[in-house]
Amino acid sequence: MNDFLEAVRQGRADALLTKDLTRLGRDAIQTAAWIADSNTSGVGVFSVIDLTL
Repeated sequence: MNDFLEAVRQGRADALLTKDLTRLGRDAIQTAAWIADSNTSGVGVFSVIDLTL
């Protein structure tokens, strides 16, 4: 995750693709807040499992 955040800071990434959103954190409220903050900053967060539902 630190490597990803550094890539975002350097303008080398603008989206995160993960298998499942639960992989981003154990606390659902904190994870949702992180995703919302990322989206507000122009970083898309996508889940393979959630895209197939």
